[in-house]
Amino acid sequence: MSEILLVDDERSIRASMRAMLESEGFAVRAARSGDEAVRLFSERRPDVVLLDVMMPGKGGVQTCEEMRKIDPLAPILFLTAVPSDTTKVRAFGAGADDYIEKSCNPDVLLARIRAALRRAEAMSSATAGSSRVQLGAVIVDTALLRVTDGNRSEGLTRTEAALFSALNSRRGEYVGNDALFSAIHGEGFAGDPSKIRNHISTLRRKLGRARDMIVNNPNAGYRLLP
Repeated sequence: MSEILLVDDERSIRASMRAMLESEGFAVRAARSGDEAVRLFSERRPDVVLLDVMMPGKGGVQTCEEMRKIDPLAPILFLTAVPSDTTKVRAFGAGADDYIEKSCNPDVLLARIRAALRRAEAMSSATAGSSRVQLGAVIVDTALLRVTDGNRSEGLTRTEAALFSALNSRRGEYVGNDALFSAIHGEGFAGDPSKIRNHISTLRRKLGRARDMIVNNPNAGYRLLP
């Protein structure tokens, strides 16, 4: 049974989401603050974290940053009542794997959770094969979720690693948003192109000197230069 750590400061939201998730067969631990969430996360790793963005005290972005210091691999999905591009960029920069509006259809939320679990399983199984890609002096290891450039090392989220793998598998070709959404959420999934744009922006930053090897064309998508 997959376990979800649900983090939200509103009791009514915790109660309704817990009931919905447990009815779908998930085990749920709940936290009402960022501090409590970090403590529970450090005690036992959940399979997925659902993390509220706006909370009093330690907000979602800072909570995510602290979780990523403990474990760079756990899937973290942000939940928000008031989406904004600025907050999305900060969330993905902190290590978020996905960003979901609280008002979305419950079936969509469940699909995103299950997609995150599939990505985590796929990335774990990938460690048996070759996962290192060299971009000049920069090495991207999608199994270890790590970018290294000399003495500099930075972690990747599973979503970022999945996007990089999708681009690398068709290296030199443009890959459209639909194909990239399928790579991170499963076949047939479509979504807001700004989410791909935000993930790519963060991935480029982490690539450092190799950032310009990912190029985009508004009409064609993104490609990894050969």
